[in-house]
Amino acid sequence: MWHGVPAMNGCPADLVLGQRDFGLRDESGGVPALSSMRWPHGVTLWGERLSVTDAGNNRIMLWDAVPIRDNQACERLLGQRVPALVDHNQSLYWPSDATLRMPYGIAAAGDWLLAADTANSRLLAWHADDAGQGAKGRALIGQAGFATPRATTAGRCRAGTACAGRMASRCRLGWPRSRIPATTACCYVGLRRSWRRERPRHH
Repeated sequence: MWHGVPAMNGCPADLVLGQRDFGLRDESGGVPALSSMRWPHGVTLWGERLSVTDAGNNRIMLWDAVPIRDNQACERLLGQRVPALVDHNQSLYWPSDATLRMPYGIAAAGDWLLAADTANSRLLAWHADDAGQGAKGRALIGQAGFATPRATTAGRCRAGTACAGRMASRCRLGWPRSRIPATTACCYVGLRRSWRRERPRHH
C-alpha cells in the first residue's frame, strides 16, 4: 500500500498487508489469522472501512480505517465465523446468507457492500448496519435464495445442480468474478427489492 499516489514508476510501497514484511509470500501468512491473506483479489473503501476479498480463505476482510502499519490485523470478517476457519461455505456444501466461496470482485455504494461470491455463482450484499463479525448478507442477485447454488455454464446449468439442464437466464449467474464498477453497485442497490427482498429485521 502507498500513503498517497506514487510520484513515479517503481515507487516502493509504504506498507504491506497479509505478510509480516515485504520479503515474505507465505499463503495465509503461515497460519490463518485476522492479518493473513490467501489470493487477495478485490479491494474497495466502504465508507471509512477498507474491504478486501480474501478469495483463497473464502472471506472478506474489513478494517475500520485504512491500515497504517505492516501486517495490521483487520477488525472483522465476512464469510467466516472465526479467523482460523477458512473452508468453503464454512465447511458446508450448501451456501447461506453468511458464507462465501472464493469471493473475487467487490464494490461499495453508499451504505451497501457488494461482492461477487464467485464459486457460489451469485452477488451478495451487506448493509453497513450489519457489518459485524460473520454478518449475514441482506440481499443477493443470481440465485433464487441464499441457500441455492445454481451454477451455470454458457448455455445450461451444470449437471448435478438444482437446475440441471435449464437454460442460463438473466436471473442466474455463472462464476461472476470481475471487478464490480461503482455504477453496477449503485444499480444493484437500487434494484435489490426486485431481485430478492430484504429479510425483515427484528429488534
